[in-house]
Amino acid sequence: MTAPTIPTSSQELEDFMHDEVKWGEIVTQLTTGNNGPFSDFMGKYAAAHTAKNIDTAKQVEEQTQKVLRDFLVQNGQDITGKLDMRDVNRAKASSSGLTNRDKGQMYNAKAPGAKLDKAFANHAEFFQAAWHRNSQLPNIDDLRKKMENHSKIVRELRNAAGSTVPSDGGFLIPEILRSDILQLALEGAVVRPHATVIPMDSLTVPIPAVDETSRVTNIYGGIQFYWTPEGGLGVDSSAKFGQINLVAKKLFGYSGIPNELLADAAAFVAWFGQAFPSAYGWFEDIAFLTGDGTDKPLGVEKGPGVVTTTRAGSGQSATIGYDDVVQMFARMYPASMRNARWVANISTYPQLAELSFTPAGGSTPVPVMLWQMNAIGQPEQTLLGRPIDWTEKTSALGTTGDLMLVDWSQYLIGDRQAMSLESSNDYLFGTDKTAFRILGRLDGQPWLRSAITPHSGGPTLSPYVILGQNT
Repeated sequence: MTAPTIPTSSQELEDFMHDEVKWGEIVTQLTTGNNGPFSDFMGKYAAAHTAKNIDTAKQVEEQTQKVLRDFLVQNGQDITGKLDMRDVNRAKASSSGLTNRDKGQMYNAKAPGAKLDKAFANHAEFFQAAWHRNSQLPNIDDLRKKMENHSKIVRELRNAAGSTVPSDGGFLIPEILRSDILQLALEGAVVRPHATVIPMDSLTVPIPAVDETSRVTNIYGGIQFYWTPEGGLGVDSSAKFGQINLVAKKLFGYSGIPNELLADAAAFVAWFGQAFPSAYGWFEDIAFLTGDGTDKPLGVEKGPGVVTTTRAGSGQSATIGYDDVVQMFARMYPASMRNARWVANISTYPQLAELSFTPAGGSTPVPVMLWQMNAIGQPEQTLLGRPIDWTEKTSALGTTGDLMLVDWSQYLIGDRQAMSLESSNDYLFGTDKTAFRILGRLDGQPWLRSAITPHSGGPTLSPYVILGQNT
């Protein structure tokens, strides 16, 4: 295969993908099991798009690191070591970690509930202590001592941190239990495993964001370079930074649990370990994907920086064609190509599974979707080389948002990293059940506040691209 000319703008990329001969050679190599040419092509495209600005990018990266460090330190974050924006999304959860893209910021030794990790022998004992009918339990004397110790620690936390410890009069959940809940929730989550998660030591944390809308004459919201003769004067330029305020919202989890189950510690732990984490991740995802920002996170679909493409095919709103996918791909911000993931409503499966195009001069359609086996035998479904997350949490086929292409590293999750628990039998008095309520505090917002006009002009680009309605 002759080495293709690498496009350097979104318009050139779209033109290349519509060239049936050139693009056919790339995709044919990919669908026959060798994804080398495709990966190499996309890598070179992303590199070519930013190559001219590499020196500027390094300078802005340093400035971004400084501003982010200052914001977090001023708001009570403990930062040790060098903050590197290239690693910030991969930092592991620890006392000094800022974010954890891989695990969604699991266990944090500095979270409020960490002081309670040794207060109870196991998760079941904690729930039994919070149960208002625990006087019936054979271990009640031991539980009362542990409850007194729990209450003492919570009072100390309240006195030290004021309203930032969200116990709300209930039991502050030990950090080891909170982290277990989130770890299990990740198994079915779409957003949190890939997002940038920032621990919140207070109810509001401001995060810096580059104020940028266009790269026609400058980049990163104001930086501009000039060619000058030897001895010529330079022109002052500086980047503009905006601010995103992550404000913790309340997420309540509620369930009625039979009292017999609560009395059986082993059975309760088995049930709780499956039901509650799955439910928590479910409602988080819905907000991160489609939330309107009112008393809940702002979902990527309704964010200010989203690009919405028009579905091709007049009168065919319930279809997704190859041109739709190409158009979405061409509107993805080049630097986000390697992180981008498709989010597809499960109702789109029949359309995407049969997606294909016929190269010029050919008669056999070439399938676009790939079915690849990884080392442990699990199928990974990809579209144009990027993985697909199937879900029922987004819009159904034919409506805006049924297909998204998102770089989740550009989505911020502010995690208060504290949960509380309360129990009551007033509402379920006649059912011999206990109502348990779990309260978490978190927020979510797209990091990019505006789609960006590329240097070459043309359609705007974004890390968040969704398929809209047809014309």
